[in-house]
Amino acid sequence: MEGISSHTGLDELPSAVLATIMAKLDVSSICSVRSTCKAFRACASHVLSFLPSFHLLDIAPSVDLLRPLLLPNPYMRSLKVDCDRLNDSSISVLLRPLLHELSLNNCADFTGKLLSEIGSRCQDLKYLYLGSVSEKRGRALHVSDLEELLSGCTRLEALFLMFDVSIFIRHNFARIWTLASRNLTTLEIGYISSVMVTEMLTTNLELQQPHIQPPVFPKIQKLSLSVDYITDAMVGTISKGLVSLTHLDLRDAPIIEPRLTFDLTNSGLQHINPHGKLKHLSLVRSQEFLVTYFKRVNDLGILLMADRCANMESIFLGGFCRVTDSGFRTILHSCSSLYKLRVFHGTFLTDLVFHDIRATSLSLTHVSLRWCNLLTNLSVKNLASNVDLQVLDLRDCKHLGDGALRAIGTLSKLKVLQLDGSDITDMGLSYLRWRVIGSLTSLSLRGCKRLTDKGVSVLFDGSSNLELQELDLSNIPNLSDNGILSLAKSHAPIRELRMRQCPLIGDTSVMALASMQVGEEEGWQGSSLRLLDLYNCGGLTQLSFRWLKRPYFPRLRWLGVTADHTLSRMAPSSSSLHGGFILLFSVIGLSTCLMRGNETDRLSLLTFKSLISNDPLKALDSWNETLHFCEWRGITCSRRHQRVTVLDLPSLKLAGSIAPHIGNLSFLRKVNLLGNEFTGEIPPEIGYLTRLQKLILYNNSLNGEIPTTLSNCSYLTLIGIAGNQLEGKIPVELCSLEKLQYLAVQDNYLNGIVPASIGNLSSLIILSAVDNALYGSIPYSLGQLERIQFLSFGGNYLSGHNQLSASVPCLAKLHKLRNLDIAVNHLGTGGADDLNFLSSLVNATGLQVAFISGNHFGGRIPETISNFSTTLAIFSIENNQISGEIPSNVGNLVNMEAFDVANNQISGTIPRSIGKLQKIVKLFFSSNQLTGQVPSSIGNLTKLIELNLGSNFLQGKVPPSLGLLQDLVYLDLSINHLTGPLPIEIFSLSSLSIYLDLSRNNLSGILPNEVGNLRNLGSLYVSENHFSGTIPASLGTCVRLERLHMGGNQFQGAIPESIGSLRGLEKLDLSHNNLSGEIPRSLENLNLLLVLNLSYNHFEGPVPANGVFKNASAAFIMGNSKLCGGSVELHLPKCDLKESKRAYLKKLTLRLVVSIVFALLAVSLSALFVFLYWFKRNKRGPSSSSSTDRSLLSVSYHTLLKATDGFSEARLLGIGAFGSVYKGYIGEGEDQKIIAVKVLNLLRRGAIKSFLAECEALRNIRHRNLVKVLTACSGIDSSGNDFKALVYEFMVNGSLENWLRQTHLEESGANETPRNLSLQQRLNIAIDTASSLDYLHHQCECPIVHCDLKPSNILLDEEMVARVGDFGLAKFISRPIDELCTNQSKYGLGSQVSTWGDVYSYGIVLLEMFTGKRPTDEMFSENLNLHEYVKKALSGEVEEIVDPSLLEGRQAVELRGEQNTRALGSTGSGRVIECLISVLRVGVDCSNERPKERMGISEVVAELNSIRNKLVARRRRS
Repeated sequence: MEGISSHTGLDELPSAVLATIMAKLDVSSICSVRSTCKAFRACASHVLSFLPSFHLLDIAPSVDLLRPLLLPNPYMRSLKVDCDRLNDSSISVLLRPLLHELSLNNCADFTGKLLSEIGSRCQDLKYLYLGSVSEKRGRALHVSDLEELLSGCTRLEALFLMFDVSIFIRHNFARIWTLASRNLTTLEIGYISSVMVTEMLTTNLELQQPHIQPPVFPKIQKLSLSVDYITDAMVGTISKGLVSLTHLDLRDAPIIEPRLTFDLTNSGLQHINPHGKLKHLSLVRSQEFLVTYFKRVNDLGILLMADRCANMESIFLGGFCRVTDSGFRTILHSCSSLYKLRVFHGTFLTDLVFHDIRATSLSLTHVSLRWCNLLTNLSVKNLASNVDLQVLDLRDCKHLGDGALRAIGTLSKLKVLQLDGSDITDMGLSYLRWRVIGSLTSLSLRGCKRLTDKGVSVLFDGSSNLELQELDLSNIPNLSDNGILSLAKSHAPIRELRMRQCPLIGDTSVMALASMQVGEEEGWQGSSLRLLDLYNCGGLTQLSFRWLKRPYFPRLRWLGVTADHTLSRMAPSSSSLHGGFILLFSVIGLSTCLMRGNETDRLSLLTFKSLISNDPLKALDSWNETLHFCEWRGITCSRRHQRVTVLDLPSLKLAGSIAPHIGNLSFLRKVNLLGNEFTGEIPPEIGYLTRLQKLILYNNSLNGEIPTTLSNCSYLTLIGIAGNQLEGKIPVELCSLEKLQYLAVQDNYLNGIVPASIGNLSSLIILSAVDNALYGSIPYSLGQLERIQFLSFGGNYLSGHNQLSASVPCLAKLHKLRNLDIAVNHLGTGGADDLNFLSSLVNATGLQVAFISGNHFGGRIPETISNFSTTLAIFSIENNQISGEIPSNVGNLVNMEAFDVANNQISGTIPRSIGKLQKIVKLFFSSNQLTGQVPSSIGNLTKLIELNLGSNFLQGKVPPSLGLLQDLVYLDLSINHLTGPLPIEIFSLSSLSIYLDLSRNNLSGILPNEVGNLRNLGSLYVSENHFSGTIPASLGTCVRLERLHMGGNQFQGAIPESIGSLRGLEKLDLSHNNLSGEIPRSLENLNLLLVLNLSYNHFEGPVPANGVFKNASAAFIMGNSKLCGGSVELHLPKCDLKESKRAYLKKLTLRLVVSIVFALLAVSLSALFVFLYWFKRNKRGPSSSSSTDRSLLSVSYHTLLKATDGFSEARLLGIGAFGSVYKGYIGEGEDQKIIAVKVLNLLRRGAIKSFLAECEALRNIRHRNLVKVLTACSGIDSSGNDFKALVYEFMVNGSLENWLRQTHLEESGANETPRNLSLQQRLNIAIDTASSLDYLHHQCECPIVHCDLKPSNILLDEEMVARVGDFGLAKFISRPIDELCTNQSKYGLGSQVSTWGDVYSYGIVLLEMFTGKRPTDEMFSENLNLHEYVKKALSGEVEEIVDPSLLEGRQAVELRGEQNTRALGSTGSGRVIECLISVLRVGVDCSNERPKERMGISEVVAELNSIRNKLVARRRRS
């Protein structure tokens, strides 16, 4: 047989022999030998005519190659082809009527005809896989094509549509799935929007009714979807509709940060697996476009899900960054059937998850824990208790070491082990030698840099009968040829060996591998390697290529080398023998990966670094010669070529210019430099990066023009250059980028027109050009962008095409549009047809936001807006010229959150259907021509935060139903024709904290005392009405008032003294009333008062001379003829001294008489008390009480015993260091008072000292933010023992600790939904607490240090005002604070107590309030505490550490408008984040280890007030 070497000899072989051989080959091999000779061609045609399966996926054939291969074959049931080079012309060749299985990959050049033809020709199909259909530009794909496919293939059991199906029209898409095969058990879709999934399966739910068509997917068991966002609605619909589901795989890749209504939350997880059949669950958030996580899911969500997952066998969770050990442990302890667990990006997953895994009944076989950086060896040790473990993936868990390998060494059944990037050593590898290495089939040690040859030798020396097929030893700098020699001697049947980036590997390793004979398996000799990666192995020379060929590497299919190693000497022989037969294929499949030298990449990066002028965070310190450039910070290299593919350096405060040498990084796919301080131009050389896919340069200071050379980067999908100082026009050349999906150029200085050719960007999903200087018209071609989801041109100078044509093109084809922003332009002509384009938005069934405010639009609001998508959340058309009425059916938009039509010419009445918008939080109808009454149905809008109906012609009374709006912070009913008295319900809105304006109406009656309930109100306007009576003294409790306007009414009497307690008042207007009496002197103590208007009243007597009264331009008192005195600037007559003296003596006499009477009364009572005490003491004998005890006022022990029901456990509120606190009731009926009684445990050392300290501290201090002590009790209990107690006001809302930990619900056993403190509530509490410390430290006669400030000692009254209590450890400071020892950082660490200790405690409390983390949390260790944890996050990761509830719910909704409008820009939800950063920075400054570097408490109060004022002002503007 060895003599047969010519084609003639081959032709002489018996055809039966050839047919036998070919029948054993795969199709790609048959294709290879078919062209060898005539005999083979004939034999191949014969074999192909009866093969039951035709699988050709290794190569992509052309139609000319495929046609002679796919001959008529009645036996063919399975066809799998790579269609990368095929198109519609090959449909007739591919499709066969008898096929049961059809798999067509890479169908980008096909149109929708492929789907329709499959439906008509292949009706017996049971398995169908279609990949990348119509992804090339210009290939049409219609929903009717999918309809024909589903209606024709009625026997399908498995369907894989691996392309973007979201391009289909949604309202038809849901309907056609009712035609799908009833036998379908498996469905996988490459990309689909979550809304389409929900609608598709909602149809399923609707059809589940008797006597109606059967449901969609009645037998579906496996569902795999890639979506835009995994949402609660989608998960709930899937769980309810697919009753037979056993496998659920959901992946998303958000392009912007998800909003609450388009994200997965704890509620969504609760709905998973309601039928209990789910066995496999995968929920993964990809970071393909944006580094983001499931930020609205925490341990509670996992707990809710785990309740229904007892039978789950496989769970994969990726991106759950807020789930901690508690959540992951719940899975292990609830899912008793679990055998496969995968967790990626488990930010807070630690060893505690697995510490008691032995107590479970689990038998895990597959565990993957990637990017879980808090895991240590202890986790692996506990995991090793699962002796059946077969797959263990611990890649990128950097803290694992030899201890982990010791535990792994006991797993005799382990098949796959991946330890990339761990901290293992050679000694650790020795633990694998005896029991594990013999069973492994795959081992990855990539990047384990402490390993050397010794470790590899220990692992493989003397090992036999190995099953190892895949081995990765890449990026191990100390691995040399000696280690590979040991590997070769083991004769392991390795098929894939990777050794890239090993500088010591050389020719000897190649020769050793060439001699690595696996054995005489079926007569084959030589190495078993099919893949060999030697990229950047520094010791290789051309000598290696003498061995890199057959017969040494007969199976080699893939080889990775560097550019220095040419293949000119690789000359594989053309033939070889195999078991006596001629080898029918050579190394045709060998695809050698040749890579250019990477020295260019290294030098280019060094040049990039050289132009960085400032690197304050030392981010580029790793860019040096000691590390390979692929290991430099921010650099990612390709696994195959080791070329730079990603340059990722976001938010590092880098300054300088971008080096033009970046254009030399020819393999670069992603550039991310956002949030730095780069200046200069964007280098045109970026246009040389032909592989570039993502260019992210947000929020720098780049100038110049957008380089036109970007058009050369044909693979670009994302251009993000917002937030810079770019000028010039949007280049027309960019419109040739067919794959561009994301174009964000907002917040620059761009001018010129919007290119009409921008409509050619058919793949565009996001287009944002907000806040530039663009002019001209909006091109009609934008109406052709069928995939567009975000379209934003707000804040420019765009206008109409002309006076006769529409300003905004028809948007009817934009079915996927979610966000439309064309606000603040010059659009519209004021004509009746201006808003016609709104009707075309009815087709945008996923529309969420529409901003068209600040233009010149006229006409009426179309009735068709009532038919907008129910997903619409924000609709804003304020500041236009719109007339007509508000559509009567606007209530259909049930998910509306903000509705703003202010500053137009809208008339008619407010429709009653407005009461159906029960999710609305902002409703602005001000400055229009509305008439009629304020509908009482507005009271149904219980989530409303801001309501503005001012400047209209509304009539009637203010509806009492407004009192139901318990979340309202802003209410404006001014400048209307409202009449009657104010309903008292208005003043029950304790939430009102920004603004209440009732001015310029016809309201009458008195201003009720209940106005004092508005304790958090900042501005109150009731001027120019017909109010009468006196000014309520209760206004003095509205301590946050800054503006009080009551002028133009008929108020009478004197100004209440309590007005002088409004320390924050800036403007006070009481003019044009009937007020009388003297001007209270307390007004001159209002230090912040800027304007005081008391004019045109009947005041008399002297005018105070200080404070605001010093400035005649700030104090207005004209129209009060009986006033005198005051500052010279007021030009008032001098007061009559005799009269003044007479009045003074009269007052003095009265005060003296009253003082004498009270003094006599006090003496009498004291004498009576002493007598009774003496009598009682003599009666019972000597007592052990001290003289200090006797000085305390007493209450009866029996009274307290009765009040607390015998000090019962039911009344117990809590237990502290020195005693217990009980809830008590004193009195009966209306006089009954709730109290808190602190009973001291006198057996506890220090209890009496604590009692006396608290009495002494609280005896002479009074402040609204300190707990009020009512009395003290010092006596004898029923057993004759000493008894001491303190009686406090009862705080109905418990302690701050309860609210942060939700124990206020747990302790009460309530079933209500946990309530979270809002951002503003936390700010208020923080300010209250700081104010109390400021008072104690600086405003008391003798400064007091609390010494025990913590959340449990901060109590909240019914108005959520914070009050500090528990002064049992308080200390008085007799010397100036600055003289005290300040070396201590906390209490107890120095020789003296100082106020700096309180400041430190306050800082920790502040951080705890806003992160939700205890300082004693398990995640903190010696090297990490709460202070350092927050300090590190201030550089750009604040969203990752704050309490999740602060980024969801209403405080996020309040700023939803800006978040959507600027979703792609530099702001995002930045206002809330900016506030949080400022607060956390205060907390960090206060908790500094060095006392003198801490922020002073007075400075803290001022800073927090400033933060709150900015937040409130911004909310009002938004």
